[in-house]
Order: sequence, then structure tokens, then C-alpha cells
Amino acid sequence: MKFKNKIDVAYYSEWDEIKPWKNKLRANNINLLQWPDEIINPNKIKIALVWNAPLEFWNSFPNLRLVHSLGAGVDHIDTSNIDSKIKITRLVDPDLSSQMAEYIIMSVLICQRKFFCYLQQNKISMWKQLQSISKDEFIISLLGYGKIGRYVNKRLNLLGFETKIWTRTKKSTNSKNYFFGDKQLSKCIEGSNCLISLLPLTKYTKNVVSLNEFKVLGSNSYFINVGRGQTVNEKDLIYALNNNIIKGAILDVFEKEPLKRNHPFWKMDNVITTPHIAAVTRVTDYAVASFVNNIKALYKSKPLKNLISKNKGY
Repeated sequence: MKFKNKIDVAYYSEWDEIKPWKNKLRANNINLLQWPDEIINPNKIKIALVWNAPLEFWNSFPNLRLVHSLGAGVDHIDTSNIDSKIKITRLVDPDLSSQMAEYIIMSVLICQRKFFCYLQQNKISMWKQLQSISKDEFIISLLGYGKIGRYVNKRLNLLGFETKIWTRTKKSTNSKNYFFGDKQLSKCIEGSNCLISLLPLTKYTKNVVSLNEFKVLGSNSYFINVGRGQTVNEKDLIYALNNNIIKGAILDVFEKEPLKRNHPFWKMDNVITTPHIAAVTRVTDYAVASFVNNIKALYKSKPLKNLISKNKGY
């Protein structure tokens, strides 16, 4: 069902093209307008669809009521610049969960099947078979257990991997290997072969993974980060990788993006980097419907789905 009256929505993204969203939303009588070029009357704008908008964007719309993130994360939205009455929602789409699971499974298998070693052997034309750890003995610790984390955990378990789960605050879960809070972080990591971070960036999770966690993880273990770069102390990670404190890392997110050309990660043999592509936003029917349904809920004064807590930061 499309809206009776046309609704103007402001759009800004550093990465995503407007055209796919514009075409999909047009069918619902939603007029997506590129900021700043297509905005004629900013006072009419009550809704925004954004990724990493600059300060000038937020100062442009005095009547803004709803901001929808183009991704699962919302740390790109500086809530200190936004009126507390404005509602912020994030993209939740099974497609994102599926992509993330694919990336993590690929990364785990690279570590478990010792592909880091084989890549180095390729460079020196060495033919040498290595004994890998079996899946049921390759223990994985997952940091973060939201919708994506739950899906990833399920997929890993279906493949035969044993997982341990850690969250900052206590959550409901049936997992027998569940830990929560700062005091239980090391206990979760201890004895793991692989540590995977899916953590969002909040004031509570900044640098939550540091040298102490890498020391607990151990010299034969791996670190995978698909959450946010600033949840990890990057200097500590570099030190751990250079000093055999951990064996290797697969990184999709970084403290500062894009990664500078002279960054140490580029030249480290025990690091694989990707440019924040573990789960990219695609304009699926599900994503569009979620956004449209929240607009309908807003105008009917009904509860919005995937609403973030400004205090928690997610």
C-alpha cells in the first residue's frame, strides 16, 4: 500500500547510490531527495535515510522526526547533534545476516585449515602438507549476540564448530557456553582457537579487546573482526601480531577507514584485510518494506521496529 500523499525523504550516503532506493521507494509514493542538491524546501523534510552524514546535514532539517540508518550499525550517526525527540532506526535484513555468516565461515575455515601457512608456502614454492585441527576441536568465541550474532552462531554450530558467546550485558540465551560482563570476558576467550568480534561501537565497547585479551587467546589462535574497528585497541593488535602473541587476524573493519596506504596491516603476512565488505547493504524488498513500514508507523503514532537506544548506542 502506497501513501496517499507524496512524502519527501532526504538521502545521504558516502557509498550507496541513491538510484536503487529511489526507484524502489517511488512505488510507495516516497520521493527520495539527494542532499544537498535536490532539497528545495528543507522544512518539509521529516524523514532521512543516511550513512555517515556530515554535521551540515543535521543542521539542514528543523522538522526531522525519523532517521533510518542505511546499515546495521548506527555509530556513524552522531546523536549529540540530533534532537532527542528524533527517532533513529537501523537496517535489519536477513540478507545482512546471511552475508555476515558467509564471510565469517570463510574466515574461520581459512584459520582452521591453516591457509595463512599455505599462502606463505606459495610464495616460496613449498609443497608441504600441514595437519589442521578438526572442527569439533576448533573452539570459537563470539563477542556480540544480536540478531546477526545469533544467526552466525547457529550457522557455525550447524557446521560442527563449538562456540562460546560473550555479551557486555546479560541476555537471554540457551547456550551452555555463555558469558557476560567485563569480568567474564577473559573466561570466555580462554581456551579458544579463534576470537570473532561482532560488537557495535558504543561508549562501552571502545577498545574492549586489547593486549590482555590477545594474551589470553594465545599464540596459536586467530582474531577476526567484522564488528567495528574502534572496539579493538589497534596498537595492541599490531603488537600481538608482530610478537607471536596471536597467530593471525582477518580484519574487515578498522580504527580509521579507509585504511591508509602506509598502514602496517598491508605488509603483515599474518593479516588478511578486506574493505568493510563482510555485509554490505543491498536494496532488497525486505529492506525497503522495513523502511516503508516504519514511516507508516511514524505517521500513525505506532511503535517503530529496530529502534535504537541512544543510551546504549545500538
